[in-house]
Amino acid sequence: MNNRLTISGKSYNIIVVLLSCLFVAFNIVRILQVPLTQDEGWTYVLYVKGKYADIINCIPRSTNNHFLNTLLSKLCFDMFGPHQFALRLPNLLGQVMYLFYGALLSSKLMADKRWALGCFLVLNLNPFLLEFWGMTRGYGLSLAFMMASLYYVFLYWQHKKSVSLWLSVAMAALAVYTQVILLYYLAALSGVLFMRHLLTPEKTLRVFFLRELPALLVHYVILYLLLAAPLKEFQNTDSFLCGGYNGFIPDTVATLIKESMFLTGGEVLVTALSYTVVAVVMASGIYWIWSYLRGKGAQGLLLWLMVLIPYACIELQHLLLGTRYITDRAGLFLFVLFTIHTFYLLHQLSISKKAWQAVGLLLILFSAGNFIRCLNFNRNHYWYLDRDNVAALERIYQQAEGHKGKVSVRPHWLYYPSFAFYIDTRYADRIAQVSFDQNMLIPTDTAWDYGYVSDDDVTNMAPIYFVDTVLADGKAFLIRKK
Repeated sequence: MNNRLTISGKSYNIIVVLLSCLFVAFNIVRILQVPLTQDEGWTYVLYVKGKYADIINCIPRSTNNHFLNTLLSKLCFDMFGPHQFALRLPNLLGQVMYLFYGALLSSKLMADKRWALGCFLVLNLNPFLLEFWGMTRGYGLSLAFMMASLYYVFLYWQHKKSVSLWLSVAMAALAVYTQVILLYYLAALSGVLFMRHLLTPEKTLRVFFLRELPALLVHYVILYLLLAAPLKEFQNTDSFLCGGYNGFIPDTVATLIKESMFLTGGEVLVTALSYTVVAVVMASGIYWIWSYLRGKGAQGLLLWLMVLIPYACIELQHLLLGTRYITDRAGLFLFVLFTIHTFYLLHQLSISKKAWQAVGLLLILFSAGNFIRCLNFNRNHYWYLDRDNVAALERIYQQAEGHKGKVSVRPHWLYYPSFAFYIDTRYADRIAQVSFDQNMLIPTDTAWDYGYVSDDDVTNMAPIYFVDTVLADGKAFLIRKK
């Protein structure tokens, strides 16, 4: 960052608006072009086609239900018609909210707008996060609420207005209701609200118990009433399948870094980056404690606690309850917290030593290069096998022209949810609705006209079928009767 290059508040706002328009444009193209994924399809099949009350009560019981996201997806689908854009609209709006509050928060924390702009850029140059702004999942939308919560808590600390406090806690609760993994953030917010009174000279614990604790308790009770029953059942039936038992660094940090870089290998690089991230958090904690003891304020220490408390909760939950460590997409909120904390740290360090500006510039360039390398507009990295589902259905639809009655299709169970959605919304006049079948294909199974099967299944197809098209890089086969 060139010392002679300064950014005024007005210039910062203009640049942020232009960049936000670019990020939103990328997302809109992806929303329209990237086929519906397996998990999105299950949301449609299990909940969007059903009743609002069933979403709230989580009937059927499934961790696929990201409650508030599912409710909003169904609302948009019912209001704006049967299209994947309507189904994904809540997360597009969530992206706009995330951009807005991310820009406000970065500007509030960093007086030097160059650092604020750098923080804003890195918060949005994660290609893994970009994918969830264009999907019917709760991971992105929950981060929008979390970002708003962070902004309002700092606004509350600045102006001491109760409305900011209640907005911060309410946004945190909405984040949890959207994606329950954000309970870790709510715990961090609660802990930091309490710790701030211990770390400030006034030691105003009375304010916490009379003003802040009631706001927290109200929202904890509401979340308990909404989520306790399904979460207890999920825990008892071990339904939280995404996770690991290898430790926080390999399961949480490493998988998040690997997915954020769209890597299929690179284990040495991922390990090195993982331990670098952990070292930064540990070293920054020492710095903030030292800085606090020297009377330089508690804001940096509180931001550090925002990162540390979720880690502590994850570790304690694993040790006491035997739960899995969260992995990849479930840890995206940690990326956001770490990025905000790190740029605030570099901003503070650069006040006395300008050399730290080079570190910030390096982070921005690395993030931008990784974003450009991974950016695409036709597939989802995490659910890449779903990328040709529409192409397969389009081919079936064209070949079914003139066919007497509707043609029948047997999709592999992985592709079933996406097929169910597109047949309902695009191809119902020529293709019969599919049914879920988790069994392997067998040679005597000849009751259907077309199949969209895996590379394992294709070897077991009956002789009356032949391979029409090979898709998904040789992982999926469209077969039909001779």
